[in-house]
Amino acid sequence: MRRTLLILWCAVMVLPVASAQDPIGEVSYVEGYPELVRDGDVLLDTIDFGFEVENYDSIRTVDGSFVEIQIDPSTGIDASISVQPDSAFCFDITSLRGEQVGAIEMITGTIDVVARRLIGNSGLEVRTASAVMGVRGTVFSVTTAIDGDILVTAEEGEVEVTVDEGETAAVEPGTAVEFDPSERRIRLLRYTPGQLRAFREAWLGDRARIFIQRAPELVVSYGRLYLEARDRFTENYADLMSYREVLDRWVDEGRRGLRIPLGTRLEQGSTLIGTLARARTSMLVLERLTAQLERMSPYVAAIASEIQVTDDVSGLDLFRLVRRDQRIMRERIAAARQALKLFTLRNAGIAPRLLGDETGEDSESAGNATDDE
Repeated sequence: MRRTLLILWCAVMVLPVASAQDPIGEVSYVEGYPELVRDGDVLLDTIDFGFEVENYDSIRTVDGSFVEIQIDPSTGIDASISVQPDSAFCFDITSLRGEQVGAIEMITGTIDVVARRLIGNSGLEVRTASAVMGVRGTVFSVTTAIDGDILVTAEEGEVEVTVDEGETAAVEPGTAVEFDPSERRIRLLRYTPGQLRAFREAWLGDRARIFIQRAPELVVSYGRLYLEARDRFTENYADLMSYREVLDRWVDEGRRGLRIPLGTRLEQGSTLIGTLARARTSMLVLERLTAQLERMSPYVAAIASEIQVTDDVSGLDLFRLVRRDQRIMRERIAAARQALKLFTLRNAGIAPRLLGDETGEDSESAGNATDDE
């Protein structure tokens, strides 16, 4: 049975919470059966042209599916997102604000973004484990490789790439930025305009060949990070669940359609903010590492038993653990993401990621394959 969570906070307005909906756009094109997770439910066969998309929906293009999503300009962001096959991401864009810096939290694969118009101070970011791409009107793509490298290209306009040390690089048509998080290295590449797809496919092929050469090293690095992230998220999720009585009461109030005065200071409110923010950070780190290891698994199946990730865990043990974790971790992540959505609804569209570093949680760059060995 899926768990439904609701987060308590205090603000200065009243919001209806009966349906907990936050629509931000709709599906404009679809092929196959992409998977969408919303409020803990997996929606599959219902996704079609015109299907309404909501804040914090998590989308995966499984089995070679493809989906294009148009963001509603009333959010301050007039953009479309094309999700290439075998990719995954989550929205962090709300319908409650006409000006905002919306985020696409990329998990794996490739997405193409057409940002047509941004209202006032609005902006759009694509965030990976180790870099943030910021735009104000352009056509660009972000691709993650099997070895963890990131490729950013632009067909129109300019994209600013900021990596986790604060270093920046600009991407324009005919140029690309490659970022290697394991070596903390940005490299500018050039390609012939009009041949972007071929360039991207060739780059992915090169990264796969390089991964094969470095496979044992990368499995160890990502494996250790996965074990740490798994423990961290489990702890953060348990902390969130320790407020079950409070959360269940809020769930009940929401189901009955009560209008909650958010200006009222409620018990455990400030503590839940930090708890939820920490769960959000560790959740994204775990999702990205899980996706990375799932991509690696077929390439190293023959040698996994020969790789020693820790004294007690072999490569074979690691991939078995990832598979065994898959269902329960996805359920917990879905519950935490639902809580993020409801928090944002109750805070007039202010998401926990916008509250700064007051939670004391480490940066999401903890998900990079850069641990000391």
